[in-house]
Amino acid sequence: MSDPKRRSKGGVTFKDESERRMYVALQQNPHIQYNPDEDEMSPDEYYARNKNAKRVLTPAEKARLRAEKKRKKREKTGRIIFYSCLGVYALILIILCARFLSYVDDCLVKYEASQDYNAIDTLVGEFTNAVKDGSISTMVELPESAGVFEPKDTFVQMYVQNMQSVTSGGGAFTYKKNTRSYDASAPVYDIYSGEDMVARMTLKSTNQRSVFAILELCDWEIDKIEPVLSVQTSNYRYSLPENYKLLVNGVEVTVEFQKGEIVKKDYKLSDEILNYVSFPGTITYEITGLVNAPTVQVLDAQGNVSEAMTFDEQGNGSLVVDDDFSATLPEDRKAYALETAEMWADFTNKDLKGSNYGLATMQARLVKDSYFYQFADSYAHGVDITFVSDHVDASPKFSDITVSEYKEYTDTLYSVRCIFTKNMYTKGQKFKSITTDSTFFFLYIDDSEDGVDNPHWCMIDMVATTNN
Repeated sequence: MSDPKRRSKGGVTFKDESERRMYVALQQNPHIQYNPDEDEMSPDEYYARNKNAKRVLTPAEKARLRAEKKRKKREKTGRIIFYSCLGVYALILIILCARFLSYVDDCLVKYEASQDYNAIDTLVGEFTNAVKDGSISTMVELPESAGVFEPKDTFVQMYVQNMQSVTSGGGAFTYKKNTRSYDASAPVYDIYSGEDMVARMTLKSTNQRSVFAILELCDWEIDKIEPVLSVQTSNYRYSLPENYKLLVNGVEVTVEFQKGEIVKKDYKLSDEILNYVSFPGTITYEITGLVNAPTVQVLDAQGNVSEAMTFDEQGNGSLVVDDDFSATLPEDRKAYALETAEMWADFTNKDLKGSNYGLATMQARLVKDSYFYQFADSYAHGVDITFVSDHVDASPKFSDITVSEYKEYTDTLYSVRCIFTKNMYTKGQKFKSITTDSTFFFLYIDDSEDGVDNPHWCMIDMVATTNN
C-alpha cells in the first residue's frame, strides 16, 4: 500500500514536492529511467552515477553553492593576505637581523679597538717624541723618597740625558705589560731600552662611553711616567738615640725612613720604675738613592748640635750616648735621700713617731700605690712589726754615713746609694747596730688626687746592696 503522504502524477507517487520536481527535471533526460519507488537514490548519488546528466539545482542548493563559493574565495583571499604578510614580516626580520648583526660587529670592532693594548703603540710613540724634544722632563713623576734630600731637578736632568742618548743613537723603546698590573682602568706598562727597563708608564682612560649596553669604550692617554734611573747612587744608615734629631742636607729625617725596630737598652731598673719613666732607645734611619755624599747634622734632646756621631768608610753614622748617668750630687737631693733612708730605717724598727708606727709620715715619702707604699701599710698593720725588740736610740743614732753613686737618669728620676749604721740599746743595755747599704730611687711625681698640680720627690724603689 502506498504512503498517503506521497503525491502521484501519471501513475507515479512522490513523497514530497521536491521529489516531484526532481522527477520532472529528470524526465528531460529520456534515456534515464527513474522510479522513486524502486530507486531511492539521492540527487548526489544520482549525479555521481550519471556523469552526463545535466543537474538542475534548487534555489536552496544554488544559495548554498553561492555561499560555498564565497567562502572558498574568502579563504583563498585570506591565505594570500596571510602569506603575503608573513613574507613581508620575514623580509623585515631578515633585514633587522642583518642590521643587528652589523651593529654588533661594529660594536665589537670598536670595543676591541678601544683596548689599552691597541693604544700602547701610539702612546709609546708619544713617549719617544717627548724624549726627543725634552718635554719628558715635565711628564716624569719621581717617587716620594726621591728628591727629599737632594733637588729633584738633579734626578730629572740626569734621566732626560740618559733617555736622549738612546734616541740620538737610533735606539727605540719597547714595552711589556707589567705583571702586577691588575687595575683595568689604569694599566701599567714597563718601557725598555734593549734589555734595560727605563720607565714605568701608567695609562688612564678618558672619554668613557657605553655601547650595546654592556660594552664600555674609552680612549687612552698617559697618566704618569715613573723613571727607572740607572744613575750610580748610594745608601746610608745612621743610628742615634730616638730623642735626637737627624738632619741630612739640612732636611730633618722622619720616621718613614726608619729601618727596623727601635732598640731598647736594659738599664736593670724595676718594672715599677719603667711604668713611670721611659728611656730613649736607639733608632736607625736608612737614606737611599743619594747621588752625592750628604751633609749630616745631629741635634740632641735639648736641640743643641752634637758632634758625637762617628762615620765609617762607607759614610754610615753612629752616635752612642754615654748612659752612665753619673752626675754631681746636689746637696738638697743628698739631704732628702738620706733623710728618707733613715726614716725608713726608723719605721721598720718602730722608732718613727705617729699613729700606726708613723705610717702616714712614711707613706708621704713613698709613691702612692707603689710596692713599698703597700708594704708599709701591710707592715704597720701586721704582726711582723710586733716582733721588733724594744730598744732605745744610742748616741749617735746614725753613724758611718755615706751618700754616693748619684745617678740622674732623667729630669724626674735619680738614684743614690746610702750607707749608714743605726745604733740602739735593747733591754739590759745591750748594744745593737743595724747597717743599711742600699740604692734608693726617687721619682718626681704628683701622686695626690686633690686636683692641684703639686709634684714632689717620692721614693719608688730600693735595692739592697748589703743588708746585715
